[in-house]
Amino acid sequence: GEQVIPGVSDIVIACNGNAANYGGAGNGVLAVTVPNNFSGRKITGAVILINDTAGSGFANLSRSDRISVLAHEIGHAIGLG
Repeated sequence: GEQVIPGVSDIVIACNGNAANYGGAGNGVLAVTVPNNFSGRKITGAVILINDTAGSGFANLSRSDRISVLAHEIGHAIGLG
């Protein structure tokens, strides 16, 4: 069956190998952020999924590039476009 990401009350970062979460395998998406808990217009929780599907490329990034990807996704988690 279909798995649903539960609502969270913080920022949760997880590795995930389900290609469906990134639009299919091999599409170059390194990570996605799912804000999934709200209080009015304020985001009160978000899940960041790091793409660890085969060939995603995240594991091959330099340490500084991985940090940049995480900073980018945390920005989305706190409401930046």
